[in-house]
Amino acid sequence: ISNVLNDWLDGTRDDIVPDECANCPSGTYSGSLASTCTSCAPGTFSNTTGSNNLTICTPCTAGKYSTTGSSVCSLCNAGKFSPSAGATSCSLCSATAGSYCPSESLSTTGTACPVMYYCEGGTSDKKSCLGYCSAGSSSESLGVCSPGTFFSWVWIHQHMDSYYLNLDEEVNWSD
Repeated sequence: ISNVLNDWLDGTRDDIVPDECANCPSGTYSGSLASTCTSCAPGTFSNTTGSNNLTICTPCTAGKYSTTGSSVCSLCNAGKFSPSAGATSCSLCSATAGSYCPSESLSTTGTACPVMYYCEGGTSDKKSCLGYCSAGSSSESLGVCSPGTFFSWVWIHQHMDSYYLNLDEEVNWSD
C-alpha cells in the first residue's frame, strides 16, 4: 500500500484517490500527508485524537510516568517514586522507618507517617494502627505521651467514631 500511496503522491498514478483520512488515536500524532501515525515518546502523553504535531505530546508530571504511545500518564504506586517530569518508569522508594512513599511520591526518602498509622519504611505503604500511633511511628505500638499529657481513650473514641462515620473523608487527627 505504501508504494501505491507514494506513486499517487509523486503523481505517477492518478487512478487511486484516498477516500477517507482517519484521525490519529490519542497517544499519537502525524504530519501532513502522513501514511501512519507516530507514537508519543515514553515519558510523554497525548489525550487528543487527530493531533498533527509532536508538540501535542506533553511530558508526564513528577510522580507519574508513561510508556510509548500513552494517552494518559500512570501514577507511581505506593512504594515507588518519580522525582521529575517526563519519567518513563518509577523507582523503588527507600523510605526510612517511620516514613512511606505514597502514590505520586516525588522523593526517595518518603513522607513522615501520619498519626494513626505506622510505617515500616522501605517500599512499604502506611498501615492503620489498631490503637493509637503517633506521627512517625514505625511499628504498631502505643505512642508515648509528652510530659504533662496522658493517653486519652476518650480522644481516641471521638476520633475513631468520626473516622468510621466518614470513611470517605479525611479525618483531622490533630484536634
